[in-house]
Amino acid sequence: MTGEPRAAHALWRRTLPRLGPLLGLAITWSLFAIALGSKFWGWENQRLMLLQTSIVATAAIGATFVVIAGAIDLSVGSAIALGTVVIALLLGAGLPVAFAALLGIAALATIGALIGLLVTGHLLAPLAKLRGGTRLELSPFIVTLAMWGALRGAAKGLGDNGPVYLEGKPWLLELMRNAASGPFAGAAPGVWLTLVLAACAAFVLRATRF
Repeated sequence: MTGEPRAAHALWRRTLPRLGPLLGLAITWSLFAIALGSKFWGWENQRLMLLQTSIVATAAIGATFVVIAGAIDLSVGSAIALGTVVIALLLGAGLPVAFAALLGIAALATIGALIGLLVTGHLLAPLAKLRGGTRLELSPFIVTLAMWGALRGAAKGLGDNGPVYLEGKPWLLELMRNAASGPFAGAAPGVWLTLVLAACAAFVLRATRF
């Protein structure tokens, strides 16, 4: 194989792994569309799937950095549950929406930092000194598995083992609602926010030293 055939083969080998996930998604979507018909491929159902997927996708964007670094975080779902419960309780207590959201984000950022310090061994550094200076690094799998249960339990405890309902319609909730008309009639604001976050993450991963 020489010349153009070799170049085309090399291009195909580079492109196929990138198109693989998209191809798999297209095949899966097509199978459901054939099986369920318009109930599945209708626009309202597409908007609903985009809305529901945006929550998982937003978490996956952050988890991508963890996976690329060679680790894993099993506590992402539980962290989302705890964060939303905390924000809902703060809103129910009468705090302004922006302040409640910032406090929820700060709580989750603190938890993330705690997990990082446990995994790297920095949190247990004083204990390490007692063991002759050996750093006590912990497996990300074990740490985040433990945090998965702890955070999920905290979310259930704060929510009294049930959903937290809010009176009124804070604008924060509108991020995850499909509008009947206006600029967000195509998709909810949360979907567009997820796309912006994905673009920013792609830029950071491709164009920065970090």
